[in-house]
Amino acid sequence: MQDFPLKSGIAPLLLGYRANFNGFFIEPQFGFSINNATFEGFDDVAPAKTQGGSVMWAAGIGYVFNNKLEVGARYESASNDGSTMGLFGLRLGYNFSLNGAKKQ
Repeated sequence: MQDFPLKSGIAPLLLGYRANFNGFFIEPQFGFSINNATFEGFDDVAPAKTQGGSVMWAAGIGYVFNNKLEVGARYESASNDGSTMGLFGLRLGYNFSLNGAKKQ
């Protein structure tokens, strides 16, 4: 079996806002993505490389427990020249502060 010699990458540049509702949140985002793909070629096909950009948007929802533990889901979509790439992701995170303990 022969591997499919394609490598691709996407770097999203998104602006958005997180609206909080008693632990629940929604996160709409909009922006641009930098895309690249390299096809290394099979025996009878020459290597090829492409780079470009796409319009991108994302939407996420989730819940924060005790201002620390966060669970969420999001969908991202990037479109260019009639083709669209979508991604669905699940997230489990821990929130912590970088400004140290607060003095009482």
